[in-house]
Amino acid sequence: MGAQLWMSPLTGYRRNGTRFESIDSIFLEKISVDLICEPILCCKDSDDASDAHYALTQRDFDITAVVSENGEIIGQVEREKLKQGKVYNYISGIEKTSCIDEKTSLVELIEILKDDFFKYVTSDGEIVAIITRADLNKPLPRTYFFGIISLIEMHLNFWITYYFPNNQWGKYVNSERMEGAKTIFEARKGLNDSISLLDCIQFCDKKSILRNNSEFLSIFEFSSKSKFDRYMKFIEKIRNEIAHSQNSIISGLEWKDFVHTLSFSRTLLTLSDVKVEEDCRKKAEQFKDDMLVSIRVS
Repeated sequence: MGAQLWMSPLTGYRRNGTRFESIDSIFLEKISVDLICEPILCCKDSDDASDAHYALTQRDFDITAVVSENGEIIGQVEREKLKQGKVYNYISGIEKTSCIDEKTSLVELIEILKDDFFKYVTSDGEIVAIITRADLNKPLPRTYFFGIISLIEMHLNFWITYYFPNNQWGKYVNSERMEGAKTIFEARKGLNDSISLLDCIQFCDKKSILRNNSEFLSIFEFSSKSKFDRYMKFIEKIRNEIAHSQNSIISGLEWKDFVHTLSFSRTLLTLSDVKVEEDCRKKAEQFKDDMLVSIRVS
């Protein structure tokens, strides 16, 4: 049933837990900043400015919070401004806009960090930690990104099959790459009866196929083939970084492109879920009298 995105072509029933909404809601409601943020390494207001500058340089910090002798955070200092004298001579205030609550969701965090490299994390109004873009390389964010990209590829497969049934898409794939896909297919089909030739072509080939269907581009608001090409290029780059377990999955793109690609992917998946279900329900109408009655087992 995976080929139909877990949607039965006979009943129009979508299996629980297979919609993008199901995955997205977990990271929107259950996975919050407090699970991936880090404690702040602070300077004391009485430290020598030159020593603080050296310590920040060693750790590659541009900015950090400052604490008083009793351990209370009283402001922040920027590394490049630290010269002579004491740290307290260089303290600036921490604006509320520089802080987010520890219960902010991972999904919201991605948008929040679009314009800022880091945010202070608060609990009950008090700064307790720090979160940076680098923290998005941790396992929980990677899991979310991988889920999005995996679903994108499955939805692309659905639409390729929808617009190019019976492997009609083959004419858009380079002959050498097509032969390679057939070799992979023959090797894998003995282990998996439900695998298709489409599952064996490369991600970039799926771009070559769908860019040739104007209806698909229109439905998902790609104003041109080049816009679709650009989106697929970014998705593939993120996909490869995750698949190859790179230390940083966000270094290969400009940050604004990374955020926009994920945001657009969420929109695309939400719309595609609706379209897929509409199509399957229409096709299932002819089988409505044959439908088995479902029950909930407690």
